[in-house]
Amino acid sequence: MSESKSQFRAERLDLPPNKKLSRRGFLRLAGLATAAVGTAGAYHSGKRMLEELGYDFWEASSGPTQGFFDEESVRISQATQASSGQSRQEAGEELPSSRETPTTPEAPNHWKFGKIDFANSSEQIGMLYVMGEDRIVVPHFTPLMWYPGVETDGNFYPNTNTGVTYLDEGNRKISNLHSGRHGRHTYTMWGLQTFIEERVVSVHPETGDEVKIRRLHQEVNDFLKEKIIGSEVILQQGSVGELARVVAAVRIPPARVLEFRHHVMDVVPWVAENFPGYGFEQVAARSDIQIDKFCGRNLTKTTSLEEPVPNLSEYLQARFLIAKELV
Repeated sequence: MSESKSQFRAERLDLPPNKKLSRRGFLRLAGLATAAVGTAGAYHSGKRMLEELGYDFWEASSGPTQGFFDEESVRISQATQASSGQSRQEAGEELPSSRETPTTPEAPNHWKFGKIDFANSSEQIGMLYVMGEDRIVVPHFTPLMWYPGVETDGNFYPNTNTGVTYLDEGNRKISNLHSGRHGRHTYTMWGLQTFIEERVVSVHPETGDEVKIRRLHQEVNDFLKEKIIGSEVILQQGSVGELARVVAAVRIPPARVLEFRHHVMDVVPWVAENFPGYGFEQVAARSDIQIDKFCGRNLTKTTSLEEPVPNLSEYLQARFLIAKELV
């Protein structure tokens, strides 16, 4: 990136060029950036958002999105039995732990997204989605490489504050992150999920309390195209950071979730074929993409909610995929 472009983007985000963000500084920027924005569907006060998205996690071994990755993890195991690239570390090695992924000039480290390492690491990853005047914090989570059994051994339960990443058939990083809430306790992607799914219909003139409703399903699809695709994302891990841009974003509705769960290694071409127009056609041949994957709820149709998926909780009814490229 040229110096002029770096300066321009840094000024837009109120960040000096090449500034290293501390974790405290990252959250401070996020809190300042979320000062009251009065547009409908986009109001997020810094205090309220950081209370909802803070480090206060439900102290139980299960939660609203418990099990959302179970079937996919089994399918990855079946697809990668003959591959050594995504096998678990030797038995007895503590997880999560710092681990350098071996690379050679001929074999790039696909677990890295610029300087951000999605392999097992004690350095947590945090994100800030920047959408015009709106800012959404994704609180820091501990990255884990996928390994057989991660869906059942407790390392990816909602209360653990972890995110599991695997490499698909195109070596794209697909990060599975919990969303949903339990009482006032919320999970990693809840802030972004509700920003997409809900809109404000009124604000109390004295207290500032908001009344929200879920968007229509077509309204969400339009919102993804008009608001999310093209937005910028700051990623921070330890003392390093990266700036990325959203190049594709899609919602898998309840009617297609069960089918979607069968497509793990080929998820990007499947989405490109079945949900054209959301940007995945443009990334299907690329390996330099990182994708956030998380759950969603039923949305409003004209007169009712979408038909729910039987035997799945409210928080497992839909899926979101948001693909990013480095800027």
